[in-house]
Amino acid sequence: DVPPMRLSNLLRDQVRGRLAVARRAGGHETDAKLCVFYSKYAENSIHHLNGSPIDDYIPAFEKIIGRGYQIMLTGDSGRRDDLVQRFKGMVVNEEALSISRDLFNMYAATEADIFVGDNGGGAFLSSINTKHQLVMNSYPFLSSVPNAWIFHMWAHYEDGRPVPYDELATTYASYDPGHNIHVEPNDMDDILAAVEFFLDEIDAPSEGIGGSKLVLEWPTVSLFRMSN
Repeated sequence: DVPPMRLSNLLRDQVRGRLAVARRAGGHETDAKLCVFYSKYAENSIHHLNGSPIDDYIPAFEKIIGRGYQIMLTGDSGRRDDLVQRFKGMVVNEEALSISRDLFNMYAATEADIFVGDNGGGAFLSSINTKHQLVMNSYPFLSSVPNAWIFHMWAHYEDGRPVPYDELATTYASYDPGHNIHVEPNDMDDILAAVEFFLDEIDAPSEGIGGSKLVLEWPTVSLFRMSN
């Protein structure tokens, strides 16, 4: 087996200790599991490149914390100081721990128990150590990462009709600016429902939801197909 990619013991101990200090300062005396959150949301970004607004994740954060996780915020738009203050040590960024962004990001990606957040670079880095991952707003539709629960962007035709699954897996699997469809990020209700399902699956894995035949509709060379 290939050993996991990790920081040195010295650096891991440093960050682990500061995470514990942050929890205790917020009145949380018990140990916590770790969740790395990644956001790629940006105002005025092109829809197919964007994630969901950070505020749409707040109910999901409450659910994640309630299940015993401390959340590490990553991504250029996800490092919100107001969320650090609101959740009193259970949501942290690099400033809260007084460490560099590079150290924070590497620790979060390689040591966290789970990943929750947008499709993008942060998700791929976290997949190195085969964490349980919930990837929201996945696009192009053929993209994927290993060992992940994938929630695609919503897709509809210009007249508002939703795009059928079999067309997402074939005609619209890859990005093409000539496609006559519109994509939209997941909203607050989508995210909360996805997180609840994800956490339940981690705690008590089901025997599947009947999607194995649907996977076969995707192109053989797609990341989505190769990751399953």
